[in-house]
Amino acid sequence: MLPKKFSYTHQISSRLTAAYLAKEGIEIVRNIRDANWLQNEGWSDGLSGVGAEDWEADYTTRTFKGSGGVGEDCSQTPYYNCEDFDPNNYLRIDGGFYNYTLGTPTKFKRKITITPEGIDKLIVSVEITWTEKGTDYGPVTVQEILYDWNPF
Repeated sequence: MLPKKFSYTHQISSRLTAAYLAKEGIEIVRNIRDANWLQNEGWSDGLSGVGAEDWEADYTTRTFKGSGGVGEDCSQTPYYNCEDFDPNNYLRIDGGFYNYTLGTPTKFKRKITITPEGIDKLIVSVEITWTEKGTDYGPVTVQEILYDWNPF
């Protein structure tokens, strides 16, 4: 049996990783908003459908898997994928980078929820959960509000 001190250190390390993965989720959504602006597309293309939605995304594929809403047009942006969000999909690690397609599966799951609020505001919430030695941990949640910052 491992000493308690080692166990606590491992839990703290996992919680810190979860916090970084949550913040990365926010950055992925922010990057898509900014890329839309640079490509002269609608600021929220691929980010807002009808109501709150759950997504999977990583910085390598920049692919969203949405929970699916009525009236979504999946052809409008390279970032959106019409497949269903899978709450049991684990992040993988490849060369120190987390993604959904390459590498070794990890214990971490990430859910990105995007809730439109008006025409110029998105509430983005990222939740990280994990299981370690039969115990569920989390969620570690980060939330941010993104705006249509382009005045033109």
